[in-house]
Amino acid sequence: MRLKFLIIVVAGLLLLVGSILYFNSQKDIPISASSMLSTPNNQKSSCLYYAVRNEVYKFCFSDMKSILICAIPQEIKPRMMTEIKAASGNLLWRSGNKLYSWDGKKINAIALEGFKTSYGYLLENEKVIPELDETFIDDFLISPDGRLIAWNINQITNVIDDNSGTAFIVHRIYASNIDGSDKRLVFKENLKVTGVHADAGLERRLIYWSKKMENQLILSTLHKGQLVDRYEGLFSLNLRNSSLSQINKNVEIFLNFSSDESKTAYTPNDDTCCAGINYTNNTLNILNLKTGQEVIVYDEWGEFKNKSFVVGDEAGGEEYVPRNAFFSPNGEWVAISIVGNKVLATIRKIGSGAATIMLNDKQVIGWIDENRLLLGKVYKWDWDYGRVKDIQYDEVSIYNISTRNEQITHLKNISPLLVE
Repeated sequence: MRLKFLIIVVAGLLLLVGSILYFNSQKDIPISASSMLSTPNNQKSSCLYYAVRNEVYKFCFSDMKSILICAIPQEIKPRMMTEIKAASGNLLWRSGNKLYSWDGKKINAIALEGFKTSYGYLLENEKVIPELDETFIDDFLISPDGRLIAWNINQITNVIDDNSGTAFIVHRIYASNIDGSDKRLVFKENLKVTGVHADAGLERRLIYWSKKMENQLILSTLHKGQLVDRYEGLFSLNLRNSSLSQINKNVEIFLNFSSDESKTAYTPNDDTCCAGINYTNNTLNILNLKTGQEVIVYDEWGEFKNKSFVVGDEAGGEEYVPRNAFFSPNGEWVAISIVGNKVLATIRKIGSGAATIMLNDKQVIGWIDENRLLLGKVYKWDWDYGRVKDIQYDEVSIYNISTRNEQITHLKNISPLLVE
């Protein structure tokens, strides 16, 4: 009896030890294939916000699945879905002269200012009479954490008939919480521009909400002309103390910042006018804002041999314009979308002059991580004086710059908003 009892005890102990060893051996074995796609706890998963018809979705690369964020009613749908600003699950858009937001729970109508602004002027009995219209919004932005929004208005308050015509402008910037609460005027300045008889104009434009500098908006100045418009300079506005400071005076058409915001990518103003063809060498310039060092990573005339058109030079009638640019997370690469006579995506290592990748019929949507890019194949776009304002893709793919492999996703007929 005692021997039988000992045998049972030993057998139980052996079974227990074996179970423990087996359990420990399984700790490093994934439970399923889906767990291999999941993002480690110490890394943030990249996600794409995109629109289809009147609906906005969030597609995350950890599980390759889309979830519906918001369905926008047709009566308040923006003119172009790509105008929607997205951040941290929240949305901001304009419909007509009104702003709307999605705060994760409901759609909010943002209460706007009631003053009127001049959009032109009439001459009657040698007196200038401004033509007034309802308040309009020039630009609007959403903060990177999705909690705040900002918008600006350039209000022409008066025009005088001096030698060339002078317009007086009040520029205002407002900010509020995502739902429109706690709305406040955060900045106001008086501007003036001469030459309005020749269609000159002046506006401040909101172009970026800093991800690195807390409560900082980035602005540029737009000089409007009868033949060409020109962007000039980068400015930073501190929302807390309303101070405006110049970052750089030479940046023209801003395209993007690097992730640490130490570098900026920009392209020159377009000087083409008067039925001319390709008066501007559409380069892509990378400017180090700390050192002032600048490099050209894309040179249209040098690469495509298509300088300004002259008789007998048919190549001069072509144009290849940088539409957007995205820095890799480590700042070593820049991916550029080019439009014009051809649709191209090009990926370049900054400063090396080498490792150039050129992809036909593609546009860049954004970086997923250090090695992977999200690309789109264009099937519909909306042009505005040679620059693409709205774009849709019938195919979305993931491109690995290390292996040069491309993986087609299931996403079809989408309008991309943001890779976050």
